[in-house]
Amino acid sequence: MDIIAAGTADKRILIRMNPAYEGQSWGALCFSNTTNTTRMNYVTIEDASSGPLPTWEVAAISAFKSTLVLDHMVLEKINFDPIAGRYSNITLTNSSLHSEVTGNLINVKYGWERSKIVISGVTDVLMPMQLITIMLTMAVSFAIAGFMI
Repeated sequence: MDIIAAGTADKRILIRMNPAYEGQSWGALCFSNTTNTTRMNYVTIEDASSGPLPTWEVAAISAFKSTLVLDHMVLEKINFDPIAGRYSNITLTNSSLHSEVTGNLINVKYGWERSKIVISGVTDVLMPMQLITIMLTMAVSFAIAGFMI
């Protein structure tokens, strides 16, 4: 199954907590063992935290053995880490990340022979005690272009 969230500059997709439950978090978007590429363009995610599995669902967007292409994303009011990947291919471009807690903005671990992490055009990266952890433990292709903190 392909998951494609295709907003536009004029019509962004907004994923957030029901306003009736203001001040709470709704959980996370978790991708596990996907066979196709998940694409999200012009998506804003608010009020997210983490998923139910503490071993790998540790961020608002959590990937395990999955491929994600994320462009023009805005993650704000995140009550955990914004993005985490394990054994995954992640492309993040032209995006803004903000966390309400001290932790990792991007945490990627355990690549494999075909893993590729690409980050470009990511700005306005804000959180208390800014930390970006990218830990790749196997042969991995890695590129950061135009990354600004």
